[in-house]
Amino acid sequence: MPLYEIYDMERLDSNRLVMTGMYSRMVSEKAYETCNVLCILDKNGRVTEHRELKDLPPNTFLSGLAVSEDRIFLAGKIMDAGNPLLFTAMYDHELRLLWSERDRSDAIATHVLHEGNDCFTVSGVLPGKMTLLRYDMKNGTVLAAGFRDSSASIFSDNRISELLVTQTGDYAAAVTYSTKEKTGFGVLSADSTGQQRWLRMYGAEEGEALCLAAGGPDLVVAGTYDIRRRNGMLLSIDARGNTHWETHFGGLAYVPHRVKDKSPGSEFRKYWGREMAIRPCDLAILPSGEIQLLGYRTFYTNPGQDDFTSQTSQAVLLTFSRDGQLLRSYAYTAVPGLLPVKMIQTGTSSFLIAANSVGLPGKSCLLSVDMETMQGWEAFTMHTTPY
Repeated sequence: MPLYEIYDMERLDSNRLVMTGMYSRMVSEKAYETCNVLCILDKNGRVTEHRELKDLPPNTFLSGLAVSEDRIFLAGKIMDAGNPLLFTAMYDHELRLLWSERDRSDAIATHVLHEGNDCFTVSGVLPGKMTLLRYDMKNGTVLAAGFRDSSASIFSDNRISELLVTQTGDYAAAVTYSTKEKTGFGVLSADSTGQQRWLRMYGAEEGEALCLAAGGPDLVVAGTYDIRRRNGMLLSIDARGNTHWETHFGGLAYVPHRVKDKSPGSEFRKYWGREMAIRPCDLAILPSGEIQLLGYRTFYTNPGQDDFTSQTSQAVLLTFSRDGQLLRSYAYTAVPGLLPVKMIQTGTSSFLIAANSVGLPGKSCLLSVDMETMQGWEAFTMHTTPY
């Protein structure tokens, strides 16, 4: 199946996974077509069913996926005359479209959450604002709305990266929140109606919150925290946002780069660049209480080159203890240039990881990693682009 890019992946039941993505197929020597696709996978990551979503409107870009016992909920955006519209759609487990809706001009879905009681909740981004919408599963009607933040500038970078329901029934969201002074790493709490309870910012410098997980009444959040957003940060907070512990990971390495100077009489000058630290992509609290983090590291394969064309990336898994101590780390090096998307635990210490490659030829694949034996392999290759 010609899948070019993986968007998201969730567990469908004990033996199957569901995944959204996009295929890219050559239709002539100089042209190709793209289409959104919905896939069913077995527990080993092999595609058993797939459906090209040609019944969705043109220019639909999916970004959110959630699953109930018999439904699959998708969210994203539609570009209409250059303007984004929030888009939602419902499928059954046989991949049949039940309904689709578009509304909320200029809103972009960022995360989808199944809450039970026949409803799904979508977090989204409006210009300078964060929003939350609860949908009726039966027909796509909006039941409630919240997170109506209007205090920041319309040019600010406010966004929700991940949303969950806590043990008390409140919402918690990993947010990147901008003011006129800086953009910060934050966590937002709201009641079941979407009314904000508190918003806390963490880290002394600018950053962004990217992943969120719940362990009982406490939350664990991961993101970046320095002004260039290249240092990783993991912290644990209680239900009121108070910090239990905070740890940093990834670090920075300063490396010299020789760059041609265009001024007359000069050949080369030395530029001190920085290798990026680990950027989080997914986060989970395991049944053992350990914290599993998925991310990627960007680095230069040949720092002495005259340009930055040697830049590549590695998929990385980090395991932390309950109190934030790094226990194990693993970097998948067999396939360079991978950007991981999602992580699903398949065994006590094993994980299935959906990832896309950087650059051409493009490839989407599923990696299987065992953090006990520290081994990883390519479980299934979805597609390598023909161009």
